[in-house]
Amino acid sequence: MIKDIARCSLGHFPTPLHTLPDHDALWVKRDDLAGFVWAGNKTRSLEFLMAEALGKGASCVVGGGVSTSNFIAALAVAASRLGLRCHLLVPAPVEATTSIRLARLVGAVVEEVPFSRDELDEAIGRRAAELDAQGHVAYPIARGGATATGALGFTAAAAELKEQLLAQGWSITDPCTVVIPVGSGASIAGLLAGTSLTETPFRVVGISVSRPPADVEWGITRLAGEVLARLGANPSRLASCDVEVIDRRRAPGPEDARQAAASLARQGLLVDDHYGLPTWLAAQGIVKEQHPVVVWQTGGLAGVPQLLAEVGQ
Repeated sequence: MIKDIARCSLGHFPTPLHTLPDHDALWVKRDDLAGFVWAGNKTRSLEFLMAEALGKGASCVVGGGVSTSNFIAALAVAASRLGLRCHLLVPAPVEATTSIRLARLVGAVVEEVPFSRDELDEAIGRRAAELDAQGHVAYPIARGGATATGALGFTAAAAELKEQLLAQGWSITDPCTVVIPVGSGASIAGLLAGTSLTETPFRVVGISVSRPPADVEWGITRLAGEVLARLGANPSRLASCDVEVIDRRRAPGPEDARQAAASLARQGLLVDDHYGLPTWLAAQGIVKEQHPVVVWQTGGLAGVPQLLAEVGQ
């Protein structure tokens, strides 16, 4: 099972779980406090990905993403900490974002490439093969860490959340909704696999911020099945999972964004505009229907200044 799979120690787990002061039906899972740069929930994926890279004798890792990607910066830092070189493929034009600056600061090779975001995974594989041919041992990592290995971080997180809720007096017979943003899909896929393995009655609601829900759902199901198969479980167990993906690709209006960001800030929570804000706005509607609701605060703190610039006037 998952405890037998190699894992590097990068973050601080379990991350806190608490209710909001003015709403005891709304819980917050604080992966923004995972403690590894601003990687947030991506720390969970990186612990398994980097362990696998080391186990295969890698001398370097190859990843990629857009200039604003939190994952590429976190990958660069994780590689540097573990003594590996890091090559990052970034679609043109490469912008001098906080993520790119941090990646370069820790020695990552940032390569501007003429590919779209959707073409990056194939380009990453080709670049890894080129590095292998040059005498390196390259470990390719799909965009956002969206592999069965990367999803294992959230498979473990499902059991972590279950234990925390039980400790808070939650009854496993009561419905519980988990709301989580969806980008690459690795986090929610791992969570679904973990929910199946622990036989926990979570209703999982994904907030899609970049792709149509139909495309996201297919990828999530495939990846969750791969995780279960890797752990020796039957992928058909996913049929009993309650999952829904909501389309939140359209940016919220300025006033809605300002009010939500201000309300969260008063309670000590900072969110970015790409993942965090759409997730919280969706959760506000869901909490009226379900009890309790857990919002997964994934992190993305590098994007907070941009949101504040837009709504903090």
